Amino acid sequence: MNTYRLAETLAGELAVDDPLRAGWPMDCYDTLYRSQSHFGVHASANVLAGYIIPLGGADAIVIPPTT
Repeated sequence: MNTYRLAETLAGELAVDDPLRAGWPMDCYDTLYRSQSHFGVHASANVLAGYIIPLGGADAIVIPPTT
């Protein structure tokens, strides 16, 4: 399954379980994965780590790249 479909699937699940955050997977796809793929870079853990700030435990904040 490709990254876009995974984001769609997760967004659908969150729409039921956590509606306030249902848009996050697509936002992450649009702001992180798609912009990186235009440069021929895959959204690997190393790429994403540049935009994620750990808060402790399983919590983190995703900072979108500036354009």
